[in-house]
Amino acid sequence: MEEHKYPTFCKARTLIRRELWSRYLPVMLPFLILMSGCGEAEAPRGDVQGLILVQEEPLPSGVIRFVPFSTESGLPEVTGTIKDGHYALSGLEAPVVGKNKVIIVAEEAMDPRWDDPLYFAQVEDQVHRSRRFKKQTVEVLADRTNEFNFSFK
Repeated sequence: MEEHKYPTFCKARTLIRRELWSRYLPVMLPFLILMSGCGEAEAPRGDVQGLILVQEEPLPSGVIRFVPFSTESGLPEVTGTIKDGHYALSGLEAPVVGKNKVIIVAEEAMDPRWDDPLYFAQVEDQVHRSRRFKKQTVEVLADRTNEFNFSFK
């Protein structure tokens, strides 16, 4: 039986590949495994709830929006509904931990385009000049239900 004869460079290339794999794979494998779990971590969130009063009466309906003050890009804004003055946001719907700007909008003043953060950013200054819109600042804490009550005249 005749043995296949490969050119010398093929044998050398095969040996180099085997050497690299046998030498570097044990070193690189743990690193690759550790890196596979690395991704963008979800920002910590804090559950919120509360009551919104306008002229000492519960706001019948509207929305409440929490906008993080942090300069860290990509932190999510969250929006919740207000019904009979009450709102509650928890889990992944909750605002991020830290200082947040709170924007409260009565239903009769709402515009469906405000679900788009780019549109809302364009009209935000106009929105706050109206009496139907209120802006506050709160500090959301982790590992607890934060209660923020707002009263407007």
